Amino acid sequence: MSNELKLSGRLKKITETIEVGKNNLKKCQMVIETDDKFPQMVAFDVLGSEKIEALQNAKMGDTLEIWFNVRGNEWKDRFYTSLSMWKWEKASPNETMFENSNNSNDEVPF
Repeated sequence: MSNELKLSGRLKKITETIEVGKNNLKKCQMVIETDDKFPQMVAFDVLGSEKIEALQNAKMGDTLEIWFNVRGNEWKDRFYTSLSMWKWEKASPNETMFENSNNSNDEVPF
C-alpha cells in the first residue's frame, strides 16, 4: 500500500480537541465532504497540538487537499480502521498549511 494517500473536499466540521493516552496527546477529527457524483463525508484523525493549531487557518467550506495514512488494529477480536491526517493544504496553488517534516534544514532554497 502506498504511504501517500490524498483526498480533497470541502471542510464540514472540526470536532473539539480531547486528550488521549498516557501522554495526554491532543486529538480531534476533521470532516470533509468530497465532490464526487455521490459525495462522501470522510473523517480524519488529527493528532498533536501543532497540527490542531494549524487547522485554525481553515474556514468551514474551504476546499482542502488532505494527505493521510490508513491505520488499523485489532482489539478483542474486532478490527478498527482510521484515517490519520499528516498534511493538508487549501486547494489554491502551493499554500501549505501544515507538513510534518523531520528536516531541520532552514536554508533558503534559492
